[in-house]
Amino acid sequence: MIMLTGLDGLAIAIDAARIVRIRRTLADESTAGNRGAQTRIDWETMSLVREPLDQVIALVKPAVPSLTVATAPDGTRIWFDALRVVGPVALSPRDMVGGARSTIELGGYTQRLFETAERVRAIIRDAGGQPL
Repeated sequence: MIMLTGLDGLAIAIDAARIVRIRRTLADESTAGNRGAQTRIDWETMSLVREPLDQVIALVKPAVPSLTVATAPDGTRIWFDALRVVGPVALSPRDMVGGARSTIELGGYTQRLFETAERVRAIIRDAGGQPL
């Protein structure tokens, strides 16, 4: 378990072994009701925490050696557990909107990525995962 700070200022325990994806919060996730949210963690639920992304990664990486990183089309770093993803899936030219070149499926989400499917395969494989 790792301990982080919820938006209410209270400590929350997150089972690192169940984490699927970690990324910075997006503008619509940092609205008034979520003031102070810096990082989104998708695990058995979705948690917004006050700690910055780099601090969360420093806590999770030792517990999840298969945690690796790719890039969203907007340049955001997307950390994910290579053992828990399906993909990559190459996009057809008409689906390459906003700079996306491939996708992965993780925890019920489709994550669009900037990297090519070939590069994502290497990222997943290098982290111990089994790419498609």
